[in-house]
Amino acid sequence: MTTGLLIVLGILALVVVAVGWDSWRSGKAFCSPIPRRFRDRESQEAIWQERIPGETQATADAILRMLCDAFTFNPDDRYKFWPDDRYCDIYQARYPWWKVADCMETEWFGMELEKRFGIDISERLSTITLGEIVDLASNRS
Repeated sequence: MTTGLLIVLGILALVVVAVGWDSWRSGKAFCSPIPRRFRDRESQEAIWQERIPGETQATADAILRMLCDAFTFNPDDRYKFWPDDRYCDIYQARYPWWKVADCMETEWFGMELEKRFGIDISERLSTITLGEIVDLASNRS
């Protein structure tokens, strides 16, 4: 075998191992596990239902799904997040200082919020909580 072919096979093996590792940790193929500080929580769905009125619950669910889509988290884990979790804390937990970041999660999430709910959170990304995003979206609907 040539050296080039061995390199390609090695890279392919690494990709297969990485996908397998992520799917084992997240429970689904091609989903990243949510950061440990959120993953170790019980479901927060009751807190969301207590804080968010009935009709707005669908908006909260849609926003949590969009957040999971943006970060490629398993959508089944969406209720591990609290209404008081700040967006920037989730981003920083997903990408600590030593990890390479910017897979355009923030931009994608912002564009989806703008498209579906007509809200712009770009000026408040460092302070806005998930509950505040839901409040903004439900007030615009």
